[in-house]
Amino acid sequence: MNIFYTNETLYVNLVDHIDLDSLTTLKKRIFRIINDYDIDNIIINVIGGDKKNPLLKEFVSEYYNRYNGKLVVK
Repeated sequence: MNIFYTNETLYVNLVDHIDLDSLTTLKKRIFRIINDYDIDNIIINVIGGDKKNPLLKEFVSEYYNRYNGKLVVK
């Protein structure tokens, strides 16, 4: 997992297989960064994994329940 910030957008590259452990780590990191730096735009690039993974969909739903920003999963 690579996370970087540029042009007012937080980019997350997910190279790992998406399972409960990796998603829990992703959620902790992203939510902490959002809370600390007030970032509204997030792009998650899923590389070599399933973009329609139910765990990832659950993460997106939780994000929109907690925050008013824009989240894109590619």
